[in-house]
Amino acid sequence: IAVTQQPEAVIELVTWSPQEIHDLHLDQPVSSGLSVVGVGEVVYLAGHDGEGEDVTAYSWSIISSPGGGGVSIDSASMKYASFIPMEIGKYEVELTITTSAGTATTTQNITAAEYVGVGSIGGENPDFASGDCAACHADKATDWSETGHSDMFSLAIDGLKSDHYNSDCISCHTLGFRTDAVNGGFDDVAADLGWTFPDTLVDGNWQDILDNYPELAQLSNIQCENCHGPGSLHKGDKEGIAISLESGSCATCHAEEPYHVRPTQWKNSAHATGSSFSRGGSASCAPCHSGWGFVARMDPASNLEKTSGIQNVSCATCHDPHNTKYEHQLRNTEDVTLVDGTVITNGDTGKLCMQCHQMRREANAYVESNPSTFRGGHHSAQSEALYGTNAFTFGRTLPNSTHKDVVTQACVTCHMAGPGRGEPGHFELGDHSWAMNAELIDGTDTTSADNVVACLDCHDPTMTSFDDMMAREDYDGDGEVGTAQEEVHGLLHNVALLIPPLGEDEVDMQDTAMTVLQKKGLWNYFFIEEHGSFGMHNYQFSVALLQLTEEALTFGVLDASSIASIEDVPNDQGKQVEVQWGRFGGDGVSDEPVQVYHVWRMSEAASAKEKPTYASLRSVPATTVSSSARAQPTPWPP
Repeated sequence: IAVTQQPEAVIELVTWSPQEIHDLHLDQPVSSGLSVVGVGEVVYLAGHDGEGEDVTAYSWSIISSPGGGGVSIDSASMKYASFIPMEIGKYEVELTITTSAGTATTTQNITAAEYVGVGSIGGENPDFASGDCAACHADKATDWSETGHSDMFSLAIDGLKSDHYNSDCISCHTLGFRTDAVNGGFDDVAADLGWTFPDTLVDGNWQDILDNYPELAQLSNIQCENCHGPGSLHKGDKEGIAISLESGSCATCHAEEPYHVRPTQWKNSAHATGSSFSRGGSASCAPCHSGWGFVARMDPASNLEKTSGIQNVSCATCHDPHNTKYEHQLRNTEDVTLVDGTVITNGDTGKLCMQCHQMRREANAYVESNPSTFRGGHHSAQSEALYGTNAFTFGRTLPNSTHKDVVTQACVTCHMAGPGRGEPGHFELGDHSWAMNAELIDGTDTTSADNVVACLDCHDPTMTSFDDMMAREDYDGDGEVGTAQEEVHGLLHNVALLIPPLGEDEVDMQDTAMTVLQKKGLWNYFFIEEHGSFGMHNYQFSVALLQLTEEALTFGVLDASSIASIEDVPNDQGKQVEVQWGRFGGDGVSDEPVQVYHVWRMSEAASAKEKPTYASLRSVPATTVSSSARAQPTPWPP
């Protein structure tokens, strides 16, 4: 009997960027999606069922507000609703949903406040009574003062940013600039003081504001409250300020074509749309599969464990809004230690990507455990592939491509290169989409496009897709020299046929009867198949590893062997013994294959003063699985 899951009402605070409003031909203000907003700013809401069931009815209401009333929900029976808080204070919004399984209710608190400023601009002393941010968060204010947010406006009006900077730009470069509301923002104070945008961009414009409009100066540049919401009610009250990793908080300024496109590109990325973030609720998965988990992992002192919910990898997951220690305010670009102990010291900004795009398991530990639990080491073996490590090489030293040495930014060099502004694929390939392949839609036509921009400097400058990169040899042995990726696909096919179920192209991870060698082949197969580049990260290593794996699975065990038996040869007065041993791995697969075995016999010393002596056994060719030799009394000094 199927059990219907009880509904779970969820309220989403909706963000609206300038680009989204433009694309949908709407006429409405932008929204940061924060739980703390300026008085008079529109709050956009959306309701849904947390279990993903269809909702047949919505009922919105405001159950508490400053003064006890006077505000109502617009579209109170629809999925999307909104309201405008017109008084300072806290509002409690209630949503009841109905599904086929019943009804459920939830609430969301919204705080409406006024903008106060950081309080320390121009060397001023912040005022706690006013709620100035730097009064309590001096360390964060100091960090902020070193970022590009802290002086964007002050440099721009002095002509130090762009010669086409104008009054239309400052809504994003000042605090609380909202013409649809009066809440103490830059535009409100500028109107009260009579300040207007300067006619010319010259040195001294900023000093004029500091000298003659000091109150306005405290609301200039991009400040704490641009990201956290207005702070007049904060003053230690956690609900009086907002903390969010939602990309929409950044998109209110960073998503407006043609110059500000990063959030639009991010929306096309797997970081935004990938289903893997559903695993973010697991403690072991959260450090990579939850935005909050990754922040806490990179910055354990951030004290963000109070935040909850699963969050995809968004802008502030990778970029620390306060810290300028690393280039581009990245969370971390320190050396990366992989699970097998390999330490990656080069790669620069790409080392941030490697913090997550690596295996979770060491190869030998995987084979010793139940290999059916996960698909190899992990889906994200890109770092190991680039550096050619944590695979079963059966004693061989495999070749590596030069990518890890000459591609200075590692992941970033290739995945963030892409088509330029105005070119097809500018929003779908490279940059903050990180994509190397995408479906481009032009009207009713859809075409598949590869991001080969980073390849052109070193490879064929005329190539337009990865299919233009041909292999040098018929690596997979199908009688034809195909493209580089086709050869890797062919090798994966060959290896799959040798892993249970034998002779079939799909491997069976649930087959508990696999031999140790087959488990090693399974690991190598998923190493190349799962990380998705099909050779592009490290072509020489990928081809060599798959060829070696195919040979190992075809011709047998390649581990070191041991002596199977030692028996006396009868009727020779103890002069000879027969020794039998199994074949060593180097018999078949090795850089320098074993041609001949030499076996030595040690005679124990008669006393402590005498050295043991050795006698050689006759040499035998390494041609059979079981080898043997009889002792010949030829002395050999140790």
